[in-house]
Parts: sequence; C-alpha cells; structure tokens
Amino acid sequence: MRTRLVIRLLRACLRQFPSVPLLGPRHCVKTTLARALGGAITMPSSGVRGAFCCWAQCHPPWHSKSRSRLRGAYRSGRLAPWSGNIVKRLAKSPKVYLRDSGLLHALLRVESRTELLRHPAAGASWEGFAIEQILSTLAAHGIDNQANVLRTSDGYEIDLLLAFGATRVALEMKLSANVSGQDLARLERAADLVRAEHRYIVCQTASPTADATRGVLTIEAAIDRLLRIGKKRAA
Repeated sequence: MRTRLVIRLLRACLRQFPSVPLLGPRHCVKTTLARALGGAITMPSSGVRGAFCCWAQCHPPWHSKSRSRLRGAYRSGRLAPWSGNIVKRLAKSPKVYLRDSGLLHALLRVESRTELLRHPAAGASWEGFAIEQILSTLAAHGIDNQANVLRTSDGYEIDLLLAFGATRVALEMKLSANVSGQDLARLERAADLVRAEHRYIVCQTASPTADATRGVLTIEAAIDRLLRIGKKRAA
C-alpha cells in the first residue's frame, strides 16, 4: 500500500518537475521504486554520476529551471563567459560547478581520498573547490570583483578571470602538485589575450613560488595575494 502511494506521488512530481531525485540509505527500495515507474526515469550509472560531477565542463542539456533552483539553493555556482574584443573566437557557454565538494563526492559515492584521486572527476572537483574558496573569501572581506571564465574555440582557457576594477588576474586550477613549463606557457598565452596583469597557477604545490605578478601558488597563498590586490585597488 505504501509503495503504491509513493509511486503515485513520484509520478505527480515527474509531471511537474524535469527531474526528481530518489535519496536515502542503501537497501531502502530506491531501485524497486525506480523500476516500478516503468521507465519514467533512468537509473544513474557511474558514468552518469561522473558526467554530473563534470557538468561544468561537459555542458549537458540541463533544464534552465533546474539550474536556477540549484543556484537559488546555493548548491551551484555560475561563472559567466568573459566578453571582449580579442583576436580569438570566444566560447559563450558559462562555467557551472557544484559549490559543495562534499555533496559532489557523496553523489559520486567517493568514500576516501584515494578513491577521489583515482576518479576521472577529481580534477573538476578540485577546480570547483578552489573557485568556491576564492570567491567566498573575497565576498566575506567585502572586496568587489568581477569573476568570469575565458574559453576560446581553439582551446585557450582561463579557469577564473578576476577583475578588480582595471586590474585583471588570470587563475588556472591544477590538481597536481607539480606544474610543468608547458602549463605556465599555456597560461601566459591565454592571459596575454585579455592583457591580465597577474597570472597564477593554483595547485597543491609544497613550495609556492611567485614574483610580483606571476607564479605557482597554493589556495591559501592565492587567496592572500588576491586579498592584497583587491584591498590595494580599493584604497
């Protein structure tokens, strides 16, 4: 009797909303309910969960209302694409990421750091985490900035482009603790397109190295430097 009532409720929800999650502990008949709906929903495989994690990079066809609900619940963040006159053709799609990396890992059923580092979505998880830490800290200190993402049709990309007035900062997020010369050169070429004064790679390096405008930094060091840049501009 209870199962039939729940199925009727789920069918009513599916008529009203583009997606309805089935949440709960293991062995609580989620699979039985999904099968009883007769194909009304698709069971999430590990590949689908991975695509959900990398949803910012893959741009799947999410309904705009679903994205709005996630943003309204403070579960997702959105970076608008940078627009300007440069020699490259710009991609116009925004970057969307989950703000809560713990929720992301739970959806992926990742239970340890080892599992996370082996997961193909680890890089997207780190990128979203780093972006959220930077933006939330700047907001907490009341530092005004404009945050965008830059992508070009031929592969140039800046994960987070911050503008403090006329001062631009290009940030590239890397999961690895080691940064190659090619990584630095790629960031330099992308930053040259928008004439960014500061260019930094944010990674898990054990020994941050940077001069006044360029370098390889940890999240903590990057936040500290961005706070100084923002406060200097405000002064």
